[in-house]
Amino acid sequence: MQIYHLKHKDIDKSRWDTTITRSINGNIYGYSWYLDAVSPDWEALINLDYSIVLPLTKARKYGFSYLCRPVLSQQLGVFSTEMIKDSEALEYFKALPKQFKLIEICLNKYNPLLVPGFSCSQHTSYELDLIGEYSSIRSQYSQNNRRNINKTRDQLLIFKPVPDLEAFSNLLANDSSDGAAILLKGNNQIRFNNLLNEMLKRKTGIIWGAYNTDNTLIAAILFGVSHQKFYYLVPVNTQSGRDSRALFGLIDAFIQQYCGNSLILDFEGSDIPGLARFYAGFGAQKTSYSFIRKNTLPWPVSVLKKS
Repeated sequence: MQIYHLKHKDIDKSRWDTTITRSINGNIYGYSWYLDAVSPDWEALINLDYSIVLPLTKARKYGFSYLCRPVLSQQLGVFSTEMIKDSEALEYFKALPKQFKLIEICLNKYNPLLVPGFSCSQHTSYELDLIGEYSSIRSQYSQNNRRNINKTRDQLLIFKPVPDLEAFSNLLANDSSDGAAILLKGNNQIRFNNLLNEMLKRKTGIIWGAYNTDNTLIAAILFGVSHQKFYYLVPVNTQSGRDSRALFGLIDAFIQQYCGNSLILDFEGSDIPGLARFYAGFGAQKTSYSFIRKNTLPWPVSVLKKS
């Protein structure tokens, strides 16, 4: 198999995006416009006809180039328009350019779980099939999730799409959670804003919010839309939203809106027990994907980057 390494300027993005759209394992993170937003100047490994591709999400630190997981990009790795053997996918990881002295990337769930020559760890995601009727899906909710959903109903919260992007941005800016802090840190904020604008322009993003009886937005979620999936990308909250358990009711309302269709709600995690219970509490099923790592940085930088 001949594999080619392309610099960013040499990637045919039209052909690339056609591949991602047609891939049996395509997802929203793999599109060129998504990568442009979260990993400017990304590179790629491709075969001759672009039917198998691997994005190289590069960064630079301490004078060395390395591959990393960009913000809001849970699963990348090898994408293919046809079923490929693990041995074929592994050829792409063998072909990763030597210039990248540190490799830390997440693969997608259809890639091999183990990659020779790399340390590999498995991570958890949860997915909910929305094809059933609401009553059937709700019957799989945990008692804790049902109790919290009922609490939001008792408080007469209203759940609906958020038409005002500024309101969502303001909510994020005032969110005290660790996730919000990551998105608002340094270049991440610029990249997130670029991504959000691209998603809304391309109609691949939906923002749903929870409003109290004063019509004040107290919680919201940005969902990505692609490949018959909704991606639970960015939840934002206020103290009022946390106190009223608004996210429970918001997800339940979203499920009611879109159930009965051949769609998946991908919760994007989590290895954190509390969040895993939250997602599983909606009846979502556990899936796994791999994180691969190789550190060939020279000493002492390699020691600084040891995990």
